[in-house]
Amino acid sequence: MNKIIIKYFIIIFAYFAVLYPVLVRVSNLNWAFDSSLLSNLFPIFGLTAFALLWLHSMSGVFEFWLRKYINFDKFVHITSIIILICIILHPLYCLLPLILILKI
Repeated sequence: MNKIIIKYFIIIFAYFAVLYPVLVRVSNLNWAFDSSLLSNLFPIFGLTAFALLWLHSMSGVFEFWLRKYINFDKFVHITSIIILICIILHPLYCLLPLILILKI
């Protein structure tokens, strides 16, 4: 029973570590489907990538301990894909207005 509690605590901590910065940023924005939409989406991908990279560095230190409670290889695989997508989309949203103006 103790192992299940620790596993869910790890999962909740990981979600909280990634979602809290994003939710704080999102709650302070005014959402509208106009020119401000791209500038609102831009930091979300950067925050998500940064938080997941931080989670990777912290979990690397505790890898031996975490392997007892979670499927660490699956965690690294899934979060690495999310990080890659966020790293690509973060500057792309900054460059998108320029691309649309120049029609490249």
